Amino acid sequence: MKKRNPCGALFLAPLCGALVLMMVAECRFFSAAAIGAQEIPDELRQQTLRFVRQLAETGLPVQEIPSWMKPLNHHGPWAADVTLYRQGEIRGKGQAADPLFSSALEKAAKAAMPASTEGLDLQDSRFLISVTSPKHRPIALIEWHGKAEELAGNVTAVRVLDKALIFRQIEAGKQYLLRVMHPEKHGFYKKYDVLRDDFGNRLRTIYSASSLLTLLKISDVDSDKAIAGVTPRIAEFLLSMQCQDQATHGAFYYAYYLDSQTKQNKFVVGTTSKAIFTLLELYRRNQDPRYLEAARSAGDWLLTMLNPDGSVINQVKDHNGQWVYDKRYSCLYTGQVLSALSRLYRTTLDPRYYTAAEMIARLTIKRARAQKYFMKDDYRYPEDPVPTSWVVMSLLDFYKIKRDAAAGHTLFKSARVLLKRQYRNPDDLVNFGRFKGTEATSGNGWIGEVLGEVYALGREEKKKDLEAFKNALLRLIRWLIQNTYSEKNMFFLKTPAKAIGGLIRNPHEESVRTDAVCHGINGYLNIWQELNEGPLLTVPEK
Repeated sequence: MKKRNPCGALFLAPLCGALVLMMVAECRFFSAAAIGAQEIPDELRQQTLRFVRQLAETGLPVQEIPSWMKPLNHHGPWAADVTLYRQGEIRGKGQAADPLFSSALEKAAKAAMPASTEGLDLQDSRFLISVTSPKHRPIALIEWHGKAEELAGNVTAVRVLDKALIFRQIEAGKQYLLRVMHPEKHGFYKKYDVLRDDFGNRLRTIYSASSLLTLLKISDVDSDKAIAGVTPRIAEFLLSMQCQDQATHGAFYYAYYLDSQTKQNKFVVGTTSKAIFTLLELYRRNQDPRYLEAARSAGDWLLTMLNPDGSVINQVKDHNGQWVYDKRYSCLYTGQVLSALSRLYRTTLDPRYYTAAEMIARLTIKRARAQKYFMKDDYRYPEDPVPTSWVVMSLLDFYKIKRDAAAGHTLFKSARVLLKRQYRNPDDLVNFGRFKGTEATSGNGWIGEVLGEVYALGREEKKKDLEAFKNALLRLIRWLIQNTYSEKNMFFLKTPAKAIGGLIRNPHEESVRTDAVCHGINGYLNIWQELNEGPLLTVPEK
């Protein structure tokens, strides 16, 4: 359970329709004609917050039960949990159970007020409120600027997705990346531990390459001069991480240790592949031959990591003076190499890269057919969808070279199999949009990036089932935005500014992975310009 969730009871249960009907029938306040049935739950949250606020500010007992509470009293028993936050600290907490909704909430609210209010500014404080019953969906809310914001699990809910919201998230993600970049080395960390305000002591090459690539894509949308200013510096850090030693010439060191100012003697094919992605994009934009030379040198090293059957050696690292090779099969690493070599060939037309890419593609297609297009490998859990997403992305890159029919068939077949694993029940707002097999925003964000690429290719080729990909991506974007740190859902942090715009790693860990931010933004950008104004996806509240 996340540390932000002191109530321990915010996960949603099914809503009882009878309760809503009772509220409409018996309360003039909840007149369907006045506000519409779908707005009843939100208005109930607002009234609940006002009730607790009034008790906190006046300290007076309730003289008369408000009319809106009376129908709820018939449907207990109720358990109320009220927590008072100020600047990330819990200043008071109250819990109560009672057959009556009104009594449970009143008791919990009064118990939440500290014995001494000295130095406590109620206007600068926020209430977290949960009222539950065994029969009904809880009322779960966090206060934000005087308004009750719905909680989905332990994050603020997103029920309406539109183009403006997506763009705001692109901008927030951009600011996050610029904010967490190392101010002197201009490299990027793997993860930000939000609770400890800690990035660790290593700058990672792959996350630096990915961050720069995402920032370049954002600059195409907003022409931010800040991105133009830092691009050469991040690029220099990236180039500085390429190995010049004979044994591993062209490969990219895995990480840079800030404390010892040394490079980690470990070379992962995925790190080098992702560096190639970024170097080729830099070269495309300014034709600086250094970037193309570095990309080719990296590609030549990848060729040495290829087995005769098309499988890939994942990494080589120094262990007590001896080189150790990892030969397990990985769809992710294999896919990254296939994508890198395919992109290199498209830029250079060097036949060595195509020959190697074709060898990997044939093996990938063979494995996909044998596994019925949902992939498993030696790294991931059997239900993890990420291996399949890398098959899709890598074959898409290979397909773009010569429109290979087998690659095209396999990538679209695998993508459609992937779509079947998305949570599509809108009543389950906590999961609606994410993919089964991964709770991480990094994995889901990557799938979103891939779906955007598939959608773009499908539009180009006028595929018939494009709406399925577009709708799946919109559902996923809603989920990703819901699971992003914002001022609304960071009530439990003393210093929240650094994390804003970062995607929350998963429901069990308060941290941000850099690749989650990059993948999320890339997915948003892949679809953003194709979207119309106005609501794109609405999840009604029953």
